Amino acid sequence: MAADAALFVSEEFMRFDRLKAITNDFDTITNHTILIFGLGGVGSFAAEAIARSGFQRIILVDFDQVAESNINRQIIALDDTLGLFKTEVMEERIHKINPYCKVIIHTEKATEENLFIFFEEKVDYVIECIDDMAAKIAIAKEIEKRNIEMISSMGFANKFEPDKIKIAPLDKTNVCPLARRYRALSRESGLSLKREVIFSTETPSKSSNESVKLGSTAFVPSVAGLMLAAHVFNHYRKEGSSS
Repeated sequence: MAADAALFVSEEFMRFDRLKAITNDFDTITNHTILIFGLGGVGSFAAEAIARSGFQRIILVDFDQVAESNINRQIIALDDTLGLFKTEVMEERIHKINPYCKVIIHTEKATEENLFIFFEEKVDYVIECIDDMAAKIAIAKEIEKRNIEMISSMGFANKFEPDKIKIAPLDKTNVCPLARRYRALSRESGLSLKREVIFSTETPSKSSNESVKLGSTAFVPSVAGLMLAAHVFNHYRKEGSSS
């Protein structure tokens, strides 16, 4: 057992020594459970960066399988992962990054009826990256009821400019059509408009293909995902420095 503990300390340090070198209280920061809804263009990069930032427990929720059309923007989408469940691919990937990370997967669609399942373990922070508006509102209600920190992803389809991505309270968003709809439904549901979201101030381009309404780049959703992970990490880093 002692040898295993020594191996753990040694290997863990080597994996994250570049981050530990600039981070006080690394173990305290990463000793949190992060729940991620959605492993698409935004969520898959958020999950990757959360894992590479050393977080010790990650819960993944997604019902979908990797499709060929995902390859241009999802980090888990490769020729040899086509047809596999995104949760299973991401779980394997995380364990290759950090075999000591506890990963819990739920390969199912998030609905108002089953949300309690995803909170059976204590959750510290939620990253919500799904398109289904009914599910987004249901998750927001659950989060407010449980008083858990959350940040939600708005729309990044049909956009080219990652420098226009911002993080702000929901009531401070503009331009983004998905944020506008989410804001209206949140208001109707009596939910706080002070919840933080990530959105873009870029006006969406129009698709030239009638069969593909939502186009996407490799670099806009991925930047949003990386910013989400940075936001969560820095939340705990700043929390520790102010305590």
